[in-house]
Amino acid sequence: MKVFLIKTTDQGIELCGYNLELGMKTTIKANIPEPGKAVLSAKLFGEIVRRLPADDVHLTTDESNITVIQSGPSEFSLVGIPAENIRNYLQFRKMILLKLHIVC
Repeated sequence: MKVFLIKTTDQGIELCGYNLELGMKTTIKANIPEPGKAVLSAKLFGEIVRRLPADDVHLTTDESNITVIQSGPSEFSLVGIPAENIRNYLQFRKMILLKLHIVC
């Protein structure tokens, strides 16, 4: 995956992963204090989340598209792109959408 679109919904956090030919989407149940969305590098986001402690994970994104990922004593900042520009950023030729269900 090239980028993740992360957005909040009534159900929790919706993760959509995209590259130029494939898209994957899943929803993770979560407590959402306020709505929001961010587009982050899938590689960087995946590397950070994979190494986080097994504590709660908190994501916050500001108006400059800086996303802070916090878990336990760990804190990371990633620069994203505006979620409104995701369609301009990705040039889809053919998209196959896969829905994943994560069971925790």
